[in-house]
Amino acid sequence: MTRFAIIEVDPRSKFENAYTIRQLVKAYITRVIGIKDSDVSEYVSAYRKLEGLLQNERANNVKRYNRKNFIVRSRSEALAATKLRQAYSFARDGKFDDADRLISSCKVLVPDYFELYRAEAFVAFEGGDVSRASDAFEAALDLDSSQPQLHFWYAGFISRALAMYEKAGDHYAIALNMDPDSPEVIRESIRNNFFQYKFEEAYKLIEKLNNLNLRDMRDRRVNADIEAQLFVRWSEFHVRNDDFESALEKICSLLSCLCGVDVALVDQTYIDHLAKISPTLNIIRRSGRVSRLDLVDEIEAKISEISKIVLGDHASTTDNKVGSRQLGVLKDAGRQEKYGFLRDVAGIDTFVHSADVEHSVWVSMCGGADVHYDVISNADGRLKAVNVRLRADG
Repeated sequence: MTRFAIIEVDPRSKFENAYTIRQLVKAYITRVIGIKDSDVSEYVSAYRKLEGLLQNERANNVKRYNRKNFIVRSRSEALAATKLRQAYSFARDGKFDDADRLISSCKVLVPDYFELYRAEAFVAFEGGDVSRASDAFEAALDLDSSQPQLHFWYAGFISRALAMYEKAGDHYAIALNMDPDSPEVIRESIRNNFFQYKFEEAYKLIEKLNNLNLRDMRDRRVNADIEAQLFVRWSEFHVRNDDFESALEKICSLLSCLCGVDVALVDQTYIDHLAKISPTLNIIRRSGRVSRLDLVDEIEAKISEISKIVLGDHASTTDNKVGSRQLGVLKDAGRQEKYGFLRDVAGIDTFVHSADVEHSVWVSMCGGADVHYDVISNADGRLKAVNVRLRADG
């Protein structure tokens, strides 16, 4: 139609291909063809709906780190965003053909829209096509590398899918430089530093995170949890490197952290992460190579105290333990060749016999590994642990 001078490109449009009807054609339509009032009303209604869609999508632009929200700059991109959101839902439901059809239609509508390729990356990753996902992310960054959320999502992808932690760190750094006060970017950067054992850098970012003084309860809860994780992982790292005194310093820092934490921010996830320090504490206690073993007892007592406060009666009433899944570690005290006692995160002991545990699991337990287990009651009313399994990292 541009070839025959019916329409022309609108130079005012920056982010979409927009056209206007040439003046002579407008006059012809008005005088010769004629336009009904009903047609005008229909066109105006459609335009207003599209304009409303644009405004609604722009209102979500502030939530750039929510994967279902898309940055939009034009009406065409707003229309595409609704399709991309549906494509993502299709992918989560395993309907990849439907998702790909929507992606393809958006490539016709807005071929230069960077969010289109981010959505394609998510769809591809859900379908297990890591190579396509990587290409799509790179295409999105080629189109607009000034978007911090693109660096954020790409970093998360290459970290989790490809274990490229150093490269992921570079992209988190770019995102932080663009959006320095984003708690989402700071937290993911901290986690990426965990994978690289860069605990000093992680600690600096946690200080930055705490200085944001976030009010949202969910944000504060996640921040408290990630700070506790830092000292748990840091102390474990020092033990693995045979540096017990440094490990004890980090345990002391964890104790200070727990003494100052608002219990309202502690949930089951927080307690589960604290429980991961149990093998480290057992190794330190058995080593006999630290100056203050009393700190080990203090941290265990504090974890038990917090667990009981959070779990309430479930942490102190043995009846509530029967039939429940627990997380604990085999105690050194009272352990014999064939049996011992598992201590859970609330400080409650449960008898366990090697006959009820796979040999490899029993060996790992004796080495300090933490385990999940079920609690049952014998005919004589005594409790014991069964279905004992090693806890997977997570």
